[in-house]
Amino acid sequence: MGIWTLWNPAYWLSGGIKALTAIISIYTAIELFPLIPQLLSLPSPSQLEILNHQLQEQIKERELEEFMIILPYLTLENTQLRAEKIPQGIKQLKIQYNSQLLDSITASFGVAAFPQHGSTLQQLFNCADEALYQAKEQGRDRVICALDSQ
Repeated sequence: MGIWTLWNPAYWLSGGIKALTAIISIYTAIELFPLIPQLLSLPSPSQLEILNHQLQEQIKERELEEFMIILPYLTLENTQLRAEKIPQGIKQLKIQYNSQLLDSITASFGVAAFPQHGSTLQQLFNCADEALYQAKEQGRDRVICALDSQ
């Protein structure tokens, strides 16, 4: 606008544009003022890094929440059927903590049998563990039978 008024003396137009710009700037400042406390309360990068580390530790702890059930007198098929019933029962649980209903619990299973999946306890455990991780990768509340070892 300054170049225009250099050649065409329309100072009233230039002044009006500057006044309008000032009014919009004041309005913007008034609208942003309530946001300042929220912006100041945002966590710093170091705080976010600490929080991220804490979350990773919790994930590691939850991954360790595994256990083994040994059913020595059941066939592989019956063990798999029994394992498939457990998540159904767990879903029906309604657990409250501090007067709040907690989210539903999920359970995934890896099933292995002796001697089809291993001739030693360690081999059997490894096969069941591998099947468990396959079940977890496929989603929640899954039962996967280990592949036969050859």
